[in-house]
Amino acid sequence: MNIMKILRTALRPQFWSAMRMGVVPTLEHQAAFDGLTFGTVIDVGANKGQFSLFSRYLWPQAKIIAFEPQPDQAKIFRGLNIQNADLLDLALGSETSKTQLHIASRKDSSSLLPLGEEQKEIFSMDEVGTIEVDVKRLDQVLTSADLAAPTLMKIDVQGFEYEVLEGATELLPYIDYIYLELSVVELYVGQKLYDEVTKLLSANGFSETNENSLKIKKDVQFDALFVRK
Repeated sequence: MNIMKILRTALRPQFWSAMRMGVVPTLEHQAAFDGLTFGTVIDVGANKGQFSLFSRYLWPQAKIIAFEPQPDQAKIFRGLNIQNADLLDLALGSETSKTQLHIASRKDSSSLLPLGEEQKEIFSMDEVGTIEVDVKRLDQVLTSADLAAPTLMKIDVQGFEYEVLEGATELLPYIDYIYLELSVVELYVGQKLYDEVTKLLSANGFSETNENSLKIKKDVQFDALFVRK
């Protein structure tokens, strides 16, 4: 983990208890949301609660709805006791199913897709096992009545972003911003890359506003913010 990120977080006493649990909020994303405020944050791929913790810090009044299928990570999330945050122990996709989640040696890189050779090489990790998880469409779980506007949906699901969006087409008209991780090389077997994901977003009324480039050995992925047109 970046030492400067840890130091910046350590300067904020409200995060000390989370840090003792091994959770560091994603403060590095703050610049992407300059001047924005949200009534609802949908955190897809919540892991240990890093982005939800950041969201509570940045938007104290926002309702947080988080999704995380890994039981051990979800347990840590709940231990944070984030106010006004609901966690559902589910993965999201394009259809309802029970499927295998591929566990990476670094838990936040686990995916519903098998780890590819590029992922293993670039990020120095491997697949260490699988667990069966429940997958649902977001449309089956939430309705527009659950959302206080404006709504942000963050998606960080390690190559499964396209499928999450496919399963949310009925809800997307009520979402104002989407923040997600995009890849330009195949890190997970069968994942949809930047061009395909952005085409789907455009077809659903979203356009890209910025990019926060994530450079590790070579440019392979980045976080991007999309706004409803």
